[in-house]
Amino acid sequence: MGFFDIFDDANAQFKKDVSKAWDELWDNDSDDDDDNDEDRSKSTGFVDDLLARLIIEGGKPLGGPPRGINLYEERKKQEKIQQLSNTIHKLRTGHVEKDCPPMPGTPVYCNLAVAFEHTGIYIGNNEIVHLSGDGNIEIVSPSEFVGRLDGDNPAISIYCASHKGKALGSSQIAERARSMVGSRRNYSFVFDNCHQFTCGCISGDFENPCNFFWMVEQEISDKMGSFTWAEWDY
Repeated sequence: MGFFDIFDDANAQFKKDVSKAWDELWDNDSDDDDDNDEDRSKSTGFVDDLLARLIIEGGKPLGGPPRGINLYEERKKQEKIQQLSNTIHKLRTGHVEKDCPPMPGTPVYCNLAVAFEHTGIYIGNNEIVHLSGDGNIEIVSPSEFVGRLDGDNPAISIYCASHKGKALGSSQIAERARSMVGSRRNYSFVFDNCHQFTCGCISGDFENPCNFFWMVEQEISDKMGSFTWAEWDY
């Protein structure tokens, strides 16, 4: 099976997860109003458009905000999209622990345009090292970390690798991340991305083949032990 076959299978599975998540989200929506049907139609269109319009270099939407939604003016819709992101996360992991602050060397991630994930390494003092879409390895704040896609990313939550309610991390991982600050990579959304950098910090091999989020999860499990993702109340 080739790469694009794998991608197509993953995309098909994601759309199933999205459909299930929307059903669960609206079935449990206690704030029912007449605009829900319209919100749902526009928001599912938003997901489809992002999947179709994300480009390889930089992963940025083409031509401004997608059809049917304005992320700057429609805060209510943005909050529903974040609820969807969290629901998809719960479907994948089984549960989300709350308020688990990271320690230096903790791998962290946020959702990226609902369909993808963005990863990095927490190094302490409310700072995260990540590989940005322009190829720079830099230190950012939690708010900057989630503010991908030129600020259009609807994600709000950051998740930390943890075990039994305590963040996983090490000074060695934090130092590897810090030592790379100021360096550049030949960034590619698929082949040289934030996940490869994050796994390099964990393993010490920055030329690793780990370019997908599930590979980051496997690297954490292999090098740091069993874990779950816990939400960080930053």
